[in-house]
Amino acid sequence: MIAARLFAQGKSLTEVAATVGCSKSSASRWKQAWKEGGVEALRPKPNPGPKPRLNPHQQRRLVGALKQGTAHWAYAPDGWTGPLVRDLIRQLFGVKYHVDYVGTLLHKLG
Repeated sequence: MIAARLFAQGKSLTEVAATVGCSKSSASRWKQAWKEGGVEALRPKPNPGPKPRLNPHQQRRLVGALKQGTAHWAYAPDGWTGPLVRDLIRQLFGVKYHVDYVGTLLHKLG
């Protein structure tokens, strides 16, 4: 946003880069974006992250499968663990997750 104000004041790429502490090429990209889309074009755009490996339908199926319990799926322990959930996901959907991510996934699914 500072760069946009400086561009509006007619400052050069070199001056803008020196003022905000960036490279001239970054200042050039910002100026182009500012010229094409105004200040709005310079606002941060959140990165949505990678596409989920399980689509929404599969996620709902997983929650339903987990609610059936471990005994339904012929797992000996009573209660789900990360490795068991990882195994069930692989069995049902052919999708491989690292066991450390399973807890994060389950948290996201509520």
